[in-house]
Amino acid sequence: MELLWVRDDLRLVDNPALNALLSLKSKDSVAIYIYDSRKFEQSMLAPANKVFLHHRLIKYQKELKEKYNLDLIMFEGDAFKVLSQFIKSNKVDNVFWNRRYFPPLVEEDAKIKKHLIMSSIHCESFNANLLIEPWNGLKDDGKPYLVYSAYFKKAYKKLDYSLTKMKNFMFDRKTKISGHQNKIDLLPKRQWHKTLHASWSADALSTTKKLRKFLKNDVLSYNAKRDRPDLDGTSSMSPYLRFGVISPKMILTELEKVHSKNRWMSDPNLAQYVKELYWREFACQLMYYFPYTVSKPLRPKYKKFPWKPHKQSLRAWQKGLTGYPIVDAGMRQLWATGWMHNRVRMIVASFLIKHLMQPWWKGAEWFAETLVDADIASNSLGWQWVAGSGADAAPYFRIFNPITQGQKFDVTGAYVKKWVPELANLPLKYLHAPWEAPKSVLDECEVILGKDYPEPVVDHPQARVKALNAYSKIKNN
Repeated sequence: MELLWVRDDLRLVDNPALNALLSLKSKDSVAIYIYDSRKFEQSMLAPANKVFLHHRLIKYQKELKEKYNLDLIMFEGDAFKVLSQFIKSNKVDNVFWNRRYFPPLVEEDAKIKKHLIMSSIHCESFNANLLIEPWNGLKDDGKPYLVYSAYFKKAYKKLDYSLTKMKNFMFDRKTKISGHQNKIDLLPKRQWHKTLHASWSADALSTTKKLRKFLKNDVLSYNAKRDRPDLDGTSSMSPYLRFGVISPKMILTELEKVHSKNRWMSDPNLAQYVKELYWREFACQLMYYFPYTVSKPLRPKYKKFPWKPHKQSLRAWQKGLTGYPIVDAGMRQLWATGWMHNRVRMIVASFLIKHLMQPWWKGAEWFAETLVDADIASNSLGWQWVAGSGADAAPYFRIFNPITQGQKFDVTGAYVKKWVPELANLPLKYLHAPWEAPKSVLDECEVILGKDYPEPVVDHPQARVKALNAYSKIKNN
């Protein structure tokens, strides 16, 4: 029997591990997915992730069956034990999988590969989800980059987005397999998951259509729209990249169909979009070489930062009840849809860290819980970037003003009005700072601050000064 081990590669196209299985043309083949609930796996799969994954697995199981007559069966348990028992029970000769890069999982894969080789079983792993693997994008001295611009310059020179040419073959497995499940229920008990699922299609075809529409209509205005949460100006491919419904090579291939590769770096909109893909690659390299940055600062001096942990402040931020409309709109969008606009991600992160003085990893944990696109590498890089403790980080004195950020990027107020409907009737002049509205205006709009909408949890100017003082104590260490 031949075995495909499915992980974060839930697609039929540009899938080298699946293609390796197809190339053998062995009818007695099967694909398996193992839900491993051990601690390090839980760090990779939080509730919102699981909602997306649950529905995608169901779709992918159907797609494999229809396209190749290949069965995708599922197990729960320790991956090493499940694979070992499966191989022993079914006389497996070949095993294929696509690589992952979180160090605990890399170690797990190495352990499994060693066991298979010692058991005289052929196994191969492939790069399916990156444009360039971590060890191929290093500096000339063999060290990883800590500055994104330098990393991009090096990595882009090695650009190769040629797709895996998939074989055609119809499987016809006869071997009976016991102990597996037709599906795994990953949905949380609370009904919250229904609103998340309604916001995201798990269908591969609709994903491709969504991408093509963006590349045809919106990418040439990407720089003008990508910071506007009130506009649909981004590709929203992050959840699909996270679980391999689509690959970065597929995105660049589609981009080339519409816009010649020769234009990519000369057109600022196309260049920025390509660089966003490489930011994800940069995050993966950092996680691969500095795995501790998931919970600890990359820069050691930031271990001494004087955080002020406060459960009530953290909870107000999580629930979108800070009294700052652009922050609250973002946090409510996150809870309702499992996604947040990237500009607003930076605003809410800056607010938690530099206004409320809450540890950045508390914010990272909440994002990991609630984002359908939660990726441990990008999540860690993003939060440490805002905190100033990571690679290529924002300067310590960069503190987003939530009022002016709202005025600048939610120009019409549509974003705040959608997610903070209690302020929908407020004039735009006061929408991003409702406490500045005269009582007569608030009365006319039937808004009572402190009742219908909270008073600000902190005063922006005072919070800014406190943050600057805290950062100044460690900046020269």
